[in-house]
Amino acid sequence: MHGGYRAIATWETGDVSRHETDICGNTTYSRDYLGRNCWLPKLKIGDAILILDSGAYGYAMSSHFLHRPRPAEVLIDAKGDRLIRQREDYSILLNGQIF
Repeated sequence: MHGGYRAIATWETGDVSRHETDICGNTTYSRDYLGRNCWLPKLKIGDAILILDSGAYGYAMSSHFLHRPRPAEVLIDAKGDRLIRQREDYSILLNGQIF
């Protein structure tokens, strides 16, 4: 949306054919692209993509603006990967509400 660049990749390795792909964000803006013209393998439901620099999509700047729970966060470094924040479920959206 704002013309920023984000490195985007998949877990796929080896000689995999690539397709030019746009990755869209989950906001109210239909033009909110996390990546434009990314060369990725054909994706299917359940595949993981890596957004290596998520900006405001990261936990520190996230909110419940669109009434959606936040995703899990995984740290990947030279030692491997590990879960550093649990995925929220919908109950978090109801906490603090008075019925």
